[in-house]
Amino acid sequence: MKPLNVFAPGIWLMRRMRFGLKLALVTLVVLAPLAFISWELISRERADGEMVRTELRGAAMVDEAGALIRNLQLHRGQTNMVLSGNTAAQAPREQTRAELKASRDKLEADVAAHGESRTVAEWKALRERVDALFPSLEGKDAP
Repeated sequence: MKPLNVFAPGIWLMRRMRFGLKLALVTLVVLAPLAFISWELISRERADGEMVRTELRGAAMVDEAGALIRNLQLHRGQTNMVLSGNTAAQAPREQTRAELKASRDKLEADVAAHGESRTVAEWKALRERVDALFPSLEGKDAP
């Protein structure tokens, strides 16, 4: 009894095909997975590049937020000195207020231009709190 050859249909088909068609079939079998892998690689590279660009924009916002925080802390200290009766701290506090408003506006513009929707919503609440500092401090004395 003769063993069953599982490759017999393929051998029969290949013997009847011309050489050019055989070469095209082998090329297709090799290039199809290569094209799929290349497409996946390019897609991942693009996604990684976009993530890096987003992180760089976020890092720039962190620097601007740091400047805002430094100005807020400086303003708080100067306001405490003014409220304690130190009139010499009045002029530096006004200068710090101008710098504080400038750093707030710069961060505002950056968030509006490059921020994600969640960042914009969070910044809106924080900006309202920062803006509320100025009128709430006028005309008060230190406890």
